[in-house]
Amino acid sequence: MSLQSNYGVNNGMLATESPLRDLAAIIRSRTPLIAVESNEEPQVVQLVREIGRQFQLRAFSWTVTEGLQAFDPADQPSKSVMESQEVLAYIKSSSENSLFVLLDFSPYLQNALHVRFLKDIALAYSRHYSTVVLVASALTVPEDLRQFTARFKLPLPAQEELRQIVYEVAAEWGSEHNRQEVQTTNKAVELLVRNLTGLTATDARRLAPGGAIVVGGETDSSALLAGRDRVGGADAAYVCRGPVCDLPVTGSPELAAALGVPGS
Repeated sequence: MSLQSNYGVNNGMLATESPLRDLAAIIRSRTPLIAVESNEEPQVVQLVREIGRQFQLRAFSWTVTEGLQAFDPADQPSKSVMESQEVLAYIKSSSENSLFVLLDFSPYLQNALHVRFLKDIALAYSRHYSTVVLVASALTVPEDLRQFTARFKLPLPAQEELRQIVYEVAAEWGSEHNRQEVQTTNKAVELLVRNLTGLTATDARRLAPGGAIVVGGETDSSALLAGRDRVGGADAAYVCRGPVCDLPVTGSPELAAALGVPGS
């Protein structure tokens, strides 16, 4: 069995309708601030971009390195907005019917001036209808902002999404290695998906191995299984990258360790 992607790749993003719908519902509820604890920055940004498109709202992202960037170039401010205080001042004084996703912003929530700016933005929401989405892997919302803030959590990928990641990583590996096909079995894929369960999409993509995985099968039934057999009569998993395979493992914990799955 060769692994070929049967799914469309959206810049590596995996988004179901559920988080899109849930985040859109929060924005429609006219909550001025939304806190998202996640290391899936690109997926959150993509959700905000799509919601802006659907609702015909101007949408922007801000990072400490790139400053304020409009998703639609026509909405880009005429003057550079780089500093954290500058972006809050811009939202407070110049925004209208807009969405702002602020990355790298967690440290500034410890600063009284930044908290005051965000509170002013929240209090004036009925005049500008602009929503601020704060994103960080760990995010502590100050007490003064909690009454204006809704929390949003991205769901962990389901098994079908993890299966998609495995296919996509295999396809990417093949394209990088003279269009080689990744040889595997259904059992191998399901075992890998089971061991990726509980990880974020980003971590799953990082840990899903390039190269090939072959589980079971008769000796010499695949080029990668040449000379490789079951171990003590048990099915064996060979984790391979390119033509080089690790020693066989026969259980899920051992396979998880071979793949570098956290907690294994």
